[in-house]
Amino acid sequence: GKYFSMLFGLLFSLGLTIVETYEVMEISEQWNLGNYAHSVTIILFAILWIGFCLELRLILNLAGKSKESETGNTTEEIEELPTSGKNDTEEGNG
Repeated sequence: GKYFSMLFGLLFSLGLTIVETYEVMEISEQWNLGNYAHSVTIILFAILWIGFCLELRLILNLAGKSKESETGNTTEEIEELPTSGKNDTEEGNG
């Protein structure tokens, strides 16, 4: 169900990131920047892997929120609970 779908998406993202890593190496070789090639390659790798890490964080956040919604214990529901037993009309009359 959901677990296998999430696992498949994570493995697909990891595989895609690895393929993109090889593409970055090919692109940096084709640009032939001389002394700057190593620096540009490192910057492109950093952008690529930072994007993957952000995607992991998004997946983990969404997994945590779906787990909260399954149990029904969310902070929003707790904040919406009234603090006293009176409603607005009773406070105005009393």
